[in-house]
Formats: sequence, C-alpha cells, structure tokens
Amino acid sequence: MSQASISNFFSEFKKYRIIILSVFAFLVIDIVVMVINVQHAKERSQLAQSVSLGGRQGMLTEHMKQILQQMQVALASGGDPNVGLDGLKLTHDVFEGSLMAFKKGGQTMGSDLKPVYVPKIENPKGQALLGQMEQMWQPLKHDIEAILAADVPTLELVDPALAKVRELSPAFGGMGAGLGNMLTQRTEMKTMQMRNTQMIGLVLAALNFLFINIYVIRNLRKADREVRDYADRVQDYANEVVNAKKEADQILETVGDGLFVISAEGEIGAQHSASLNKILMTDRIAGRNFKRMIRPYLDDKTFGMLEDYIALMFKASLKEKMVKSHNPLDCVEFHFETPNKDFVTKYLAFSFSRIVEHGEIKGLLVSVSDATSKVQLEKQLIASQEKTRKQMDMLFGLIHVGPQMLKEFIDSAQIHIVTINGLLKKAEQSRDYKATVEPIFREMHTLKGNASVLELALYVEMAHRFEDELSRLREKDVVAGEDFIGVTLRLDELGQSLNDSIELLEQLSRLQDAFGNTTSKPSDKIFVESIARMANKFAEEVGVKARIAFEGAQFDSIKPQHYQTVSDVLTQLVRNAIAHGIEKPTERLSRNKPEIGTVHVYTELGEHGIEFRVRDDGRGLDLEKIRNRARELGKHPQNEIERMSSAELASLIFTSGFTTSGEATEAAGRGVGMGIVRERVRALGGRMQMRFVKGKGCEFKISLPH
Repeated sequence: MSQASISNFFSEFKKYRIIILSVFAFLVIDIVVMVINVQHAKERSQLAQSVSLGGRQGMLTEHMKQILQQMQVALASGGDPNVGLDGLKLTHDVFEGSLMAFKKGGQTMGSDLKPVYVPKIENPKGQALLGQMEQMWQPLKHDIEAILAADVPTLELVDPALAKVRELSPAFGGMGAGLGNMLTQRTEMKTMQMRNTQMIGLVLAALNFLFINIYVIRNLRKADREVRDYADRVQDYANEVVNAKKEADQILETVGDGLFVISAEGEIGAQHSASLNKILMTDRIAGRNFKRMIRPYLDDKTFGMLEDYIALMFKASLKEKMVKSHNPLDCVEFHFETPNKDFVTKYLAFSFSRIVEHGEIKGLLVSVSDATSKVQLEKQLIASQEKTRKQMDMLFGLIHVGPQMLKEFIDSAQIHIVTINGLLKKAEQSRDYKATVEPIFREMHTLKGNASVLELALYVEMAHRFEDELSRLREKDVVAGEDFIGVTLRLDELGQSLNDSIELLEQLSRLQDAFGNTTSKPSDKIFVESIARMANKFAEEVGVKARIAFEGAQFDSIKPQHYQTVSDVLTQLVRNAIAHGIEKPTERLSRNKPEIGTVHVYTELGEHGIEFRVRDDGRGLDLEKIRNRARELGKHPQNEIERMSSAELASLIFTSGFTTSGEATEAAGRGVGMGIVRERVRALGGRMQMRFVKGKGCEFKISLPH
C-alpha cells in the first residue's frame, strides 16, 4: 500500500470515525456477551457433571461394601480369593480421584469411566463437607489399600474393611447427597447469570443503534452545507492553479538544469524542465520510473545505494541535511548510446530535495546538471599533478647516482627488457609458455640486483612486483598466454619508468653540476663504493650487521664486454652472503663470533685470467636444512635425496626455484639468484667453485679467462 493510499485511508477514517466506532462497539458488545455466555455454559455443564459425581460418592461406598461381602464369602468358603479384586481397585481409584478433584479441581473418571474435568469447590461449606468426607475416608482407604497390596487377600484384611464400610456407608451417602444439592444451587446461579448477561447486551445494543441513527441524520445536514462552501473554494483554487502553472511552465522552459519530481515509488511527475531531455538524451521522461530509467547506466553497488538513499529521503524521522550528504549520484559517469550507435560519455550530478506539505513528505525534487566539462578539467589537473609528482619522486630517487652510472643502469635494464620481450614473442610462437617463466625470472632478478646496488628503490620495488607475477605462474601446472597479461603490464610499467628516467637524466646532470658532484672517479673505486653501499643498506634491511672488505680491487682489468656480468655476479654473491650467510647479531655473539660479520671480496689477476672470491664468516651451508627443503619441494625422488652426498646437496642451491627462505621478499626467497650466477659465469667461459664449513662460513671462487 502506497503512502498516499495510507493517507487517504486515515482521512476517511477521521470522517466516519463515530459511525465506525459505534459499529465496532456493537460488535464488541455482541462478542463480549457471546464469550461470557459460552464461559457460563461451560461452567454450567461442568457443574451438572459435578452434581452427578457428588451423588456418586455415596453409591461408590455401597459398591465397595458389596465387593467386600463377595470377597468375604469367597474366602470363608475356600473359593477364589481374588474375586472382585479388580472392581475393588477401580472403586477405590474413582472415589479417591473424585474426592481430590472436588477439593483441588482437576480430572477424574466420569460415569462412563472417561476423564472429565471437575472444578474446585470454592464454597467454605463445601470445603468443610469435603474435609469431613476425606477424614472418614482415610481409615477405610488404609484397609482397602492393604487388601490391594497383599499377594493374596485374607479374611484378616477383608473383615475390618467390611466392618468400616458398613459403618460409614450411610454417612457417605448423606454427604454425597449434600454435596449434590450444593452443586445444584451453583448450577441454577450460573443459569441466572447467563440470562442477566443476555439482557444487558440487548439493552446496550439498542442504545448503540439509537445513537448511530441520531448521529447520521445530524451529520448529513452538516455535510450539505459544507459541500456548497467547498465548491466555492475549489473554483477559487482552480483559478490560482492555472496562473501558477503558467509561471511554472515558463521557469521549466528556461532553466538550464534538469528539474523533475519523483514519488516514493520513483515515478517521475508529469512536468519537467525542457533541459532534462537534452541532458539525459531521451525524449519520453514524464510518467516513467526514475530508478528503472537509469538502472542500465549504474553498476549494482551504486544502484543499490540509490534505492536505499531514496528510501531514506522519504523517512521524515531522518534529517534531510544528514541524508543528502550520502547522495550516491553526486557525480556519476553515464554512457549514452546515440542514434548512430556511438556512445557519448557524460558526468551528471544529481541533487535531491524533499517536498513537504503539512509535515508530510510528498515527493522529491530532483535536479540534474551536466558536469562533464568540470570533471574533465579536474582529471586533466590531477593527471598533470600526478605526472609532476612522479617526476619529482623519480628525480629525488635518482639524484644520489652519478649520471654515467645511471646511464649504464638504464642501458642494461633496457637490454633486459628487450630480452624479456623476445622471450615472450618466442613463447607466443612455440606456445611453450611454462618454459619461458624461468628465463624471464633470471633476467628480472639480475635487473633487480643492479638496481639494489645503486640503491634505486623505485626499480627494486617494480622488479619485485614483476617477480610476484612470475611466482604465481611458477606455481601453475599449465600456463597459457592470457596468464602473461599481468607480466606484460608490469613490463610496460617498468619500460615507461625507464623512459621517464632518460628524460630526467639531462636534468639530473645539470642538478649534480650545480652541487659540484661531477668529479670523475676511477672505475674500480666507483665499483667498490657502489657494492659497499648496496651491502650496507641490504644488511640493514635483513637485520644483520656486516662489513665489506675488498682486497686486490683490480676491476680495471676486466674486459669492457664482461664488466656488467662481473658486476651482476659479485652483487648477487654479496647479497647472498648477507641474506643467507651472516647471522643475526645475537646469534653471532652466542657462537663467540664478532657481532659484525665480514664479507671478503678478493680480486687476483693471474697468468690465465682474473679470479674473484667472495667469502663470509657466517653460518655456512646447513646440509640437513637443504635436504629437508628438497623433500618439501618434491623435485627429486625421496630415495634419491636420502642418497645424495654433501657435494650433491650443496649443488642444489644452484637449482632454479630452490631456496631455503620461508617467503619471497625483496631480499631473498625467489630461488633464482645462484642459478643466474652460475649460468652467467659459464657464458663467459669461466668456472665457479664453492667450499664451506658449517658454522664457519662459505666461499665462492670464480675464474674468468682473459
């Protein structure tokens, strides 16, 4: 039922409330009289049964006497001792049950041995009579229950009971008759009450009928006078409405915003502003349901919020200002289809205001304006601000790196991106996407290591997110082309960021010139300082204390084409030593080691080439931990893992995807670092050796030819 229908109902009720209430009173009188008569009839019926049961008490004692006489004769003549025993028990139970029902109210056996309800006798005389009857019954009850309890009745039990029943039977008969007379009087009183109730009901109904007739005649005369007055007022009001409509039509034709009215059900009123058709790009609006009209343009969440919002706007108990602050259509994107099947995007702002008459919310005035130009300007401003912010963040993230080193990093990173793109194209041709994951992983891990050396946090984070995408592909048994969508997006993001860095490189050079930071450094010193800086920052990130000690430092002897590979390899080995080798300070102190761990980087130029060694004084390799991790990964049969030698177990750290870290972080846990190191060393024709002592440390030796 609508709110208007409810309002009309209450209006009509007020008009005819006297008649309605009078009819209602008539019905109430009839119902009350009926209910009272039904109750009296029920009580009268129960009393009639009680009269019969009261007289029955005297007859029951006579019946007991007859049964006991039969039992006495049978026992004296040697007959069946149990003759009449069942009848005696039944008579005992009926007498006892009736006596308790009269005294307290409740059920007992009727004349047909079916349960009947007996009301409690409230009369003091009746209660006194029942008390005497119960007092006389107790000795007799005791003797009868003794007979019923015996295995075989005897004359010693039957004779005393028979003597007592003979003695008390006349008294019980008199008491039963007295009880019946008392109940008969109550029955007659109930009958009188029924007659009185019916008489009162008839009198009240007659008075009510007389009142209705007098009221109706008086009000009919009054209504005639009011109708004539009302007709005159209606004519005056009609003239005012015509004039007001003319003014409203002029406003609706000229106003720029869309204006219309909706009901609680969402129905749009007959009038609306001319601009509304243009804004909503539709011809027919009046009479349509507002919510259904805009439903195709809104998502489920926004539409649900709109329905709730309109319902709240029609709740008079809620303040309008508070509800309006939750308007879900404050500014919403709409896509309208044109006659040419094209789409036009608009941003529309809706505003809702209550229409209140006499304290009642009649509808909502809705205004809608086209905010497309405003939103587009805001988006352009936000995009410009965001671009400026990113450029500033990038500038400050790169300012600590020398232009030459930054250019080398960007060139190297772009080579990695080109390589990854090549791998993706190759996978698209061969359809072997699963095999492409690991090579891409290695390229990105190397790029991340180079960024970490230069403390380029932006690129470390972007590379880490790229690895997260690849980690999800690693876990899948089957990898399809669409699974690489996330990888491609991350790669584009990284490539765009590198392009932005190139644009800023010239600005960075001028900025560093202004601070006098352009003094050239020997390449070996630059190399040493960059790795040391990376190591110190990395150690802080993983929560250990470590220092880097360089010996030899003959990096100028490295071939130019090998320089980047050597840089990548040494960076990864130093990171690996800090992440997996150097213990926490507390652990080192507990093992009688210095609190600060040391990573030695040796460089030695020999006759056949150059040799690098990276050695730490950390925990070394825990072969049992490696064995357990191999069991967990399940890449090797269990019996093969159990038979592995120390060298075979140690070599597992070079397997792609093998890591002893619990989870992947920017520090460790991908299981690709050591595999990259070995592959890149072999690609240069070099050799890689490893030796370790558990609890003492680990050393990696790399030999490269000239």
